Amino acid sequence: MTGNRVFAQLESLLRSEPFSVEQPLSADSRFSDIEGWDSFQHLRFLLEVEGCFGFEMSPEQGEAIETLGDLAEVVVDL
Repeated sequence: MTGNRVFAQLESLLRSEPFSVEQPLSADSRFSDIEGWDSFQHLRFLLEVEGCFGFEMSPEQGEAIETLGDLAEVVVDL
């Protein structure tokens, strides 16, 4: 799966319920800069991504993900 396709799917997930992110997003977008984003939202989103792409990441991987691009790289490297 290509990075662009993965990024598009991640962005689509962020824009859907229950996340409903409306601000512009790029690979450099930091989750901590998303309005209303907190550690609970982050965990919920990572679990959603795992389910969508059919894999599990370690807690250490999840903690290291700071940007949307970081997450896309994890998914592409599967």
